[in-house]
Amino acid sequence: MTCRRRGVEPPVPTSYGTPDVRWQPSNTHDAVRVAALNLRHLVLCEVRRLVGEGFTTDLSRLLGVSPRTVQRITAGDQMLGVDEIVELACLFGPDVLGGIPRSVTDLFPEAYRPYLQFWRAGAGELPDFAPPRVPEAIAWSGPVADLCHWLADQFRAGRMGLVNAWVVVHHLAEHLADAEVPSSLIIASRSDPSAVGRLGLDVLTRTPTRLLVRYMLDPVDEPVGAMRDTLTSFYELLAQDGQRVVLLCLGHRMDGQFRVHVPRLVAAQVGDTLTLPFQVAGGLGVPAAREHGAPDLALTLEASAVSDRGIRVLAVSVGKTA
Repeated sequence: MTCRRRGVEPPVPTSYGTPDVRWQPSNTHDAVRVAALNLRHLVLCEVRRLVGEGFTTDLSRLLGVSPRTVQRITAGDQMLGVDEIVELACLFGPDVLGGIPRSVTDLFPEAYRPYLQFWRAGAGELPDFAPPRVPEAIAWSGPVADLCHWLADQFRAGRMGLVNAWVVVHHLAEHLADAEVPSSLIIASRSDPSAVGRLGLDVLTRTPTRLLVRYMLDPVDEPVGAMRDTLTSFYELLAQDGQRVVLLCLGHRMDGQFRVHVPRLVAAQVGDTLTLPFQVAGGLGVPAAREHGAPDLALTLEASAVSDRGIRVLAVSVGKTA
């Protein structure tokens, strides 16, 4: 078995020992120590769930230590030992150990897993973090299908009142991080606060992706105005470098608007590129399309999915014609 190269001690993350933990991954951190820190974190989360609000007081009494010591343990300033984990299991039952993953890879926090790269447990080598590989670009078929399926699930469960553009962007970022893009490379970009249902992400793939999410599920009070705002955002994206992508989440009303104003996009196959004449956007009152020399838009369908609830999700690359 090879000797482990030790990295630097990982910092204790914010909200350690709670479900709201925020890891700060780095390939300079010692991999085994990160996994050990996470294992203790998972045990603390489970104990906190079992004990409830009187966590510090009850734990102090049961372990026979001062409340200050418990506070140091829960803050990560003092690490739980194996004997203390056994004590907790004896006191609170096997559920304490239920939070410990069965998979070795799952011992590492999700934010660190891209740094493992090709390492596999059982191969006779200890893990050593390395900078994550950065994909050339995003393959949109998986994220679009996942998002469409997830939105349909929320609809069936009666939770659509809890879904907005922020929630959609969060779900999308989680999926991208789980798939192939390290979460550290996904950054919320500034969006116009007055534009309802419109948020941006910068995804630092090898070719940077400037992503705009347009959430337009029913009800949409002013569908023509929403259509104008959408085409306005298409023109605004032209000023960005890299791959410019708009992710459209459409309900019945906005699906109808696209069928009226951009019918070829709704009927397109993945990989098709179509031209949207500036006159179409100008007719809807898009300011940039009314300027002298306004270009026609070149729209490429990167991915498309439709749910049984009539929800349509499209990923569209935006460019301009030569």
